[in-house]
Amino acid sequence: MWRVQPGNQTAALFSAPDLFRVLESLPADRRPRVIRGDMAFGVEPIMARAEGENQGYLFKLRLTKNVKVLIEKLFNEPQWQAA
Repeated sequence: MWRVQPGNQTAALFSAPDLFRVLESLPADRRPRVIRGDMAFGVEPIMARAEGENQGYLFKLRLTKNVKVLIEKLFNEPQWQAA
C-alpha cells in the first residue's frame, strides 16, 4: 500500500519504515541482495537496521572535509587494496 506523505515528511527517515516493511514481506529468496539510496539514507538508524536484518546496502556518502580525511587515513591501512 502506497501512502502520500506531507511535504515535511519526505526524508529517508520517513520512507525507510515502508521500505523495510516491503523487504520483510518478500520471501528471503526474492529479496534484493543490496538496497541503494542517496546520501539521505546513509544515516545511522537506517544503516543499523539494514545491518541488523543482514540486508546489504549501498548509500552515497557526502564528501565533507572530515569524511575525506577519514578516507585518506583508511587508505593507508594494510588491509586496503588498490582497485
